[in-house]
This record gives sequence, structure tokens and C-alpha cells, in this order.
Amino acid sequence: MRKQILTVLALICSGVTMIASAADFTVNKLKYNIISPEAQTVEAVENSSASGAVTIPETVTYDGVTYTVVQIASQAFDNATAMTSVSIPSTITTIGNKAFNGCTGLTSISYNATDCSIMGSADATAFYGCISVKTVSIGDAVRTTPAYAFKGLTALRS
Repeated sequence: MRKQILTVLALICSGVTMIASAADFTVNKLKYNIISPEAQTVEAVENSSASGAVTIPETVTYDGVTYTVVQIASQAFDNATAMTSVSIPSTITTIGNKAFNGCTGLTSISYNATDCSIMGSADATAFYGCISVKTVSIGDAVRTTPAYAFKGLTALRS
């Protein structure tokens, strides 16, 4: 009996871990976690398979509820090497450390987050290892950019 109880507890614990790491839903091939059901906010997560031109939307609708996309999780697009461009909307307030880590195919960034910070240490970067980025377009309404957001973009031309 004791062995059966321990087995059930182990299965329950492993199931909780699996649920916690999975995205809550997917819309147009991008995965999201709900941050606050009350505020109807979400973050982009676990999108390493993203490819081509990626536009992170300002809002997404799931199960009849429209959520505002306010965050990009740490390593959300980790090693999405097939992604060639990314557009970040004005609604983004936080970008996780190394959110676009190792996106070696990324060549252009359209950055429209009007007032954004990067989670992590003081020298956290959003685009670490993005060695092919040649252009970064910053929207007219952008008030601030995080200190090290674009650090290490060695191919940057404009």
C-alpha cells in the first residue's frame, strides 16, 4: 500500500512539473502563458521553432478572451535560428534576459516597445548571440530602451 501511495504521489508531482512548464495556449504558431487572467495579460514563451518574419502581436484572442501581450519571457525564442526578422509591439513592458538568445538567422529587428525593461541582472541582454542582425528600427514613440538590449550585435549597420 505504501509503495502505491508513493507511486501516485510521484506521478502527481511529475504532472505538476509538466503542466507548469507548458505554454497555456498557441495563437498563429506563437505560444503564450497567461500572466494575469484579471488584467488579461500574457507573455510570449517557448517559441524556439519560430521561423521567417515573426510579428509579436499587441493582443491575442483565446477562448473568447482578448489578452494584451506585455512580456517576452527569458529565452522565449532561444535558438530560433530560422527566424529572420522580429517585430516587437508597443505593449511590451518586459523582455526576459536572452529572450532571443542565439537567433543566428535574425537579420532585422523592429522595436516599438515604448517603455520597456529587461528582466535579470544589470547587464542582461535581449539579443545575445544574434550575430546576423544588420538593422534595428526603433519606433518614433519609444521613450527608453534597456541599457544592454542590443549589446553584441556585431553585424549591426543601422
